[in-house]
Amino acid sequence: MSEEENVKEEGSPGEESRKRKWPKKPPKTEEDLVAIALLDALRDGTGYEHPEKAPLACLVRVLEYFDIPKAKEAYALVRVEGPRGETWHLTVNRGTVALDDLALFISDDAALPDDPRFRNPSVCSVKPKTYKFGFGMDLKRLLPHVKRHIYHFNSGVLFPATDFKELRGHKAGTMVDMLLHIDSQTALKERLQQPRGKTWRPPKPPERKPGLLAKIAELASRRLNHAAAARAEMEARRLRGLPPRPANGEKKP
Repeated sequence: MSEEENVKEEGSPGEESRKRKWPKKPPKTEEDLVAIALLDALRDGTGYEHPEKAPLACLVRVLEYFDIPKAKEAYALVRVEGPRGETWHLTVNRGTVALDDLALFISDDAALPDDPRFRNPSVCSVKPKTYKFGFGMDLKRLLPHVKRHIYHFNSGVLFPATDFKELRGHKAGTMVDMLLHIDSQTALKERLQQPRGKTWRPPKPPERKPGLLAKIAELASRRLNHAAAARAEMEARRLRGLPPRPANGEKKP
């Protein structure tokens, strides 16, 4: 048998890899199907409560807590109660809050002060932004990132209320945006779009008439300039071979 026939019978390594059959994935269990259906519903918030108008910043009570399965083991679904007894759902990082906890709700429209307590990576990431309203009027704020991975229906984030001493003694449903100096991004944008007034400048001092010393100095300057001009003219006439200009009162030759 020739070498060519042997190669054909054995086949090339590429052909073997193409013909190789990979092991099939194990069939999904009922638990897996339930988890996948839950993740699909959480993508757009289908079947979950949303606030009609999310408060800018308020205290809420955690009514329900549920670890989301097959979500990188990092997220949990919570149901909170806010002002006027209104309830809604949120996705949070696991371990940031617990059942029946008092938490600080921050909406996606909030502009937070540059406070290290809001730079909590276990809660959410923040983006620094400076609002420039004029010379010496820069306002530095932190914008929270509230969209959790695929959970785009999130209307805000939850901070542990124990991190803020100012919130001690307050109940769930209390608005705390003024207490924590939290602004609205929408209000700051509208403020930026307003026409700005003219920049203040100090008024010019009134013009004063020159005094005696100023007049004497001006007269001396004129005489010096006249003498220098006369000397320059005499030098120019000498170089050109012309006689000097006669002084005042003298007759020309």
